[in-house]
Amino acid sequence: MALADATSGTILVVAPEPEVLWWKERIEGFDQEQPAVTRNYVPRRFDLGETARLVDAVVKGEGPWRMVEDGLTGTLVITATPAQHDEVEALLTRLEAAAPDARLALRAFPIRHRDVDEFLGLLENLLQGMPLPEPATTTTSDAKAVAASEGEGKPALAAAATPTGGRPVVEKSELSLSKDAQTNRILAIGPPRLLDQLDRLIQELDVQHPQVLVETLIVALTDSETRNLAVELQKIGEDDGVLWRLASLFGAGVPNADGSFLPAPGGVGLEGVLLDPGSFSGVLRALETVNHGRTLTIPQVLVNNNETANLDSVLQQPFATSNTSTNLATISFGGTLDAGTSVKVTPQITAGDQLLVEYDVSLSAFVGDSSDPTLPPPRQQNKLASVATVPDGYTVVVGGLEVETETDAESRIPILGRIPLLGNLFKSQSATKTKSRFFVFLHCSVLRSAAFEDLRYVSAPALSLAGVSDDLPVVEPRLIR
Repeated sequence: MALADATSGTILVVAPEPEVLWWKERIEGFDQEQPAVTRNYVPRRFDLGETARLVDAVVKGEGPWRMVEDGLTGTLVITATPAQHDEVEALLTRLEAAAPDARLALRAFPIRHRDVDEFLGLLENLLQGMPLPEPATTTTSDAKAVAASEGEGKPALAAAATPTGGRPVVEKSELSLSKDAQTNRILAIGPPRLLDQLDRLIQELDVQHPQVLVETLIVALTDSETRNLAVELQKIGEDDGVLWRLASLFGAGVPNADGSFLPAPGGVGLEGVLLDPGSFSGVLRALETVNHGRTLTIPQVLVNNNETANLDSVLQQPFATSNTSTNLATISFGGTLDAGTSVKVTPQITAGDQLLVEYDVSLSAFVGDSSDPTLPPPRQQNKLASVATVPDGYTVVVGGLEVETETDAESRIPILGRIPLLGNLFKSQSATKTKSRFFVFLHCSVLRSAAFEDLRYVSAPALSLAGVSDDLPVVEPRLIR
């Protein structure tokens, strides 16, 4: 006789001693460890984590048991005995057969770092037929859940309308979204599983955007060197009552040979004057001018990642237009011409805090007066526009322009000016060399601090120069006696 004790999990055998060995062999033959089998389960109505905790509490027992939550595909990967798998399927079938009204919930999600209208539009676009990941395998419980949901007249999430590719999509009736603009929150009504997925999605997307401080260094360098050398001579004579004059003039200001006194010094540079009254006069003028110029323009803009910033500092020069009719000419306002500094940048933070910067830098200036009141003045403009990758915290040159001009001019008396050495007394010489250079540097700093300490640090020098308080309390030392 054999009696089973369910409490202790044992079998009590009452038999003659020769039969006890036979009973033992029979029991050991049936009491074999069941092989472990791995199956995938896809919860359709409730959250993956909540379903996993329920399955672990209800089904888990002695023997091989291992459960993994695959959040990427929404799948429970369970390794267990066939009997345990039967319990899992029965439990999931009961969960999927729950009344649809019982699975709806209302939650409010605060949007902290983005505009609620923009974020709501992003989520609504996501729900316009976007496909969900298709699970690798489908178990018996999945088919039962779909059949049960179809019997109730309301399809489950995974059994919603399926596009051509056979991948399930989210029906708009499964999740209802709204907004509260006053508190910058999104209100959602739907199954807890979808609400938990929406919560994770919002946490990943609603993050503080890093800022980028972009300093554009525009450097204009000019070098010029001018050298002028001129010799002028005048000679007056008389032959047989005939007066004659011979002169080589180049604008240096030689005195009249008929004069009786030296003129006052004029002009700039080296000047030498020789006068023999009534006979001849001469002047030597030499001048060398060297100029070195440097113009540094440093516009700074603070901009969010993937946003565009513009900075314009321009001078508007008005000009007139002339309108002439049959009997009357009128002057009216013709418009303005701008000159100055214009910067447009769009930074994008890439891997390793490198920045992909799209920039447009323009530096212009008026270079003279207008030749006509009805025309705008002449303007010179240097412009650089491109896309470059720059490292965070470094100053790099992104472009430049160098122009070098050399001019040699000579005015001379025909034939006499060509005589070696002596010909220098009959010529005027000038040489000009100019060099202009234009460089654009970019210095980008990524600001990520959630408390804006880095922004406060980079703002401190500018606040000090401007004499503006940063509104921080000043801690005074106290003497304790």
